[in-house]
Amino acid sequence: MMRLIIGALILLTAFLSYKISSSEFFLIALIFLALLFLVLIGIIRSFRRINFKYAEIPLLVICISLVGILVSLLRPYNEPVKSSADAGENLEYAYKTDQEDRRQLRSYVDFFSELKDRDRRRLQQVKKILSGNKD
Repeated sequence: MMRLIIGALILLTAFLSYKISSSEFFLIALIFLALLFLVLIGIIRSFRRINFKYAEIPLLVICISLVGILVSLLRPYNEPVKSSADAGENLEYAYKTDQEDRRQLRSYVDFFSELKDRDRRRLQQVKKILSGNKD
């Protein structure tokens, strides 16, 4: 029964990490708190004899959070630019996708990041719009 609950938690965390942007930052905070709890257990254990059973839940939280972070790194990006007749709509979309990109952990991990290419494409679109408006 416990394995079923753990499996369900892993699947739920993976699903939410894939669907919700910026969830990886929450999971990183959760890992930090679990590590802090483990350090406190270690300090208390050095002064007083306690059961190491208390460390199982934080270790489980760390493992499940790591799965969620890995899944969020595989989440695809939205298209960086939009081509429509309305220049304002294109600029608004470019701004929104730019901000979404910067809220994702994968943008800061070079191996997974496409941020430079996406920024270049958005900049080209903005320059094209500006040069078209000057004519």
